Amino acid sequence: MTSSPGGDADLDRRLAAVSGRADNADGSVRVTATAHGALVDLRLDRRAFELGPERLGAEIVRLTARAAVAALRTELAELANLLPDLDVDQTLGGAGTGAGTGTDVDAGEPRRRPPRAS
Repeated sequence: MTSSPGGDADLDRRLAAVSGRADNADGSVRVTATAHGALVDLRLDRRAFELGPERLGAEIVRLTARAAVAALRTELAELANLLPDLDVDQTLGGAGTGAGTGTDVDAGEPRRRPPRAS
């Protein structure tokens, strides 16, 4: 991994360790993912298999996206400490606000606040 701006190796380690978690409404499917959408843990209980293969697969994909947005929120909050002009909520455009509620999430495009007037 290359060093972050300013060479903060501690920040690099913290960001590398970030993951997000999402559960379906009945708790039968739990997904943990990185901010880049990599699935790092999947927990299924017996009820999950009642969904059938296609619905279960779609649920895993949906929850992985939601978990990735949760992780991205955490990463952006870490970066906001170094970049005071970074507005995490505006950057995500409200994405992730439905985490844990069964609401789909779309991360949108990252944005930065306009420069402050001098």
